[in-house]
Amino acid sequence: FFRLGPYRPKIVEDDFKNLPRILQNQGALEGKVFNHRTAFNPLRDKATVTFAVHEGEVTRVREVRFTGNDHLSDRRIRRHLKVKEGEPVSPHLERDKEQILITYANHGFPYAVVTQETVREENQVTLIYHINEGQEVRIGEILVLGNERTRQKAVEQALVLKKDDLFSYDKIVKSERSLRRSGSFKSVHIETIGLAEKEPVVHLLVKLEEHRKILLDFGVTYATDDQFTGSLTLSHVNLWGTTRRANVKLTGGRDIQR
Repeated sequence: FFRLGPYRPKIVEDDFKNLPRILQNQGALEGKVFNHRTAFNPLRDKATVTFAVHEGEVTRVREVRFTGNDHLSDRRIRRHLKVKEGEPVSPHLERDKEQILITYANHGFPYAVVTQETVREENQVTLIYHINEGQEVRIGEILVLGNERTRQKAVEQALVLKKDDLFSYDKIVKSERSLRRSGSFKSVHIETIGLAEKEPVVHLLVKLEEHRKILLDFGVTYATDDQFTGSLTLSHVNLWGTTRRANVKLTGGRDIQR
């Protein structure tokens, strides 16, 4: 009911051309579309579009194998795959290959290379992922820029990644999020040094833009019980450079003062 729309011949033609790919994406690798026709009701205010298709047999994944994975187990890699044994072959195969690369990049191997081989037997396929893990990469020096009032130690404590840890894209993102959540910085960006050159040790450049030291907030509210009430909040955003925040709030009104 909610998907009915206006009849447009061009859209019907586009769907007719796209249907073979749609069938193949659902595992019907031999799927074909023969023709289509449109029938109108007597008032010609409704159209019924019919496509004549042939699915053939749906090709399913019989087995998923991995070669070359010395540092990560089959089970750990398989946990991140979308296409499992018994499921139809789908476009998620390409996504799965990318996911294996991401998994390796989050476990210290950002230079890994993955190729995908498909061995078909009738209506079943065996997926073989050939993995070249590359060299192990660790975190080197952590350089901080823009911390005029923030202590270097406070920034390093907020980072999830530490020196000599295994490289991880996921932990870099979490480190940025941790620094932003402190509320002491307008912007946080972590850059890698040596990753493009495929160095075994990658350094981190942490770029920070600090908030002003003192923030002042003023507000006025009205309620039937307390009438008009005013509040004044004084915040020290980065207390002694520790990324901690201290607040003093004054509230005053006709019936309430604190």
